[in-house]
Amino acid sequence: MFTGRIGRLKFLVFYVAVWLVGALAYLFALAIGSGRAGDTAVAAGVLVFLAGGLVAFLISLSAWVRRFHDLDQSGWMALLALVPFVNLVTFFVLLLAPGTPGPNRYGPEPGTARPAPYTAYAPPARPSYTPSAPPTRGYERPFSILAQGLDRSFRPNGSPEWVRLGSMTGSEFARRAAGLGPPTADGYVPNVAFDRDGVRLVLYQEDADVWHATDPPPGMTDRVAVHHIPDWLEAGVSYARRA
Repeated sequence: MFTGRIGRLKFLVFYVAVWLVGALAYLFALAIGSGRAGDTAVAAGVLVFLAGGLVAFLISLSAWVRRFHDLDQSGWMALLALVPFVNLVTFFVLLLAPGTPGPNRYGPEPGTARPAPYTAYAPPARPSYTPSAPPTRGYERPFSILAQGLDRSFRPNGSPEWVRLGSMTGSEFARRAAGLGPPTADGYVPNVAFDRDGVRLVLYQEDADVWHATDPPPGMTDRVAVHHIPDWLEAGVSYARRA
């Protein structure tokens, strides 16, 4: 309820839901209070109104937290909703400000596909991979790396949260990825975004020694053996910049 990201349109839909829940709770409470006499009816109406208000508050809080996540900000910023006047300005900022493009530390961009949690899977027979460009490892430069399903120590944790792994070359990443073993059935498979020179390449782990590319550049294969990841990344940056 308080994880992940939502865009501007869904944020508005959440608020319409809040208004509807609040209005229905109010009308239902009035109906109960006017349909019976005595303190019991009044108490029942108050309880219904409070329950509806609580549901509306939780929906609203969830929308604020996840919208702040879309802006790559902490969900604690949602506490601004409790500050008079500031909450009104913040509401319009959340309604109008575009989210961060691509994945951030709170998840993938709303409306984009992401790998589903791993389930038992037998990979199909695959041809051997031949790099699309000559080896470039002597000229490697580091990538800025975001990862999902891995902690900062490069251990699988199945978490949907995106964490920053810092900078490393494709060869450094391949050496560490070779020690991961096959994905487990617990949570999210390792999913990694590589950023360099204005290009983002995304790979997720398919099995112990094969990774799968999400939206590879034109001319690039979408499946790559772990020991070919450095060449694939360098070729991918080159292909993407020429496209």
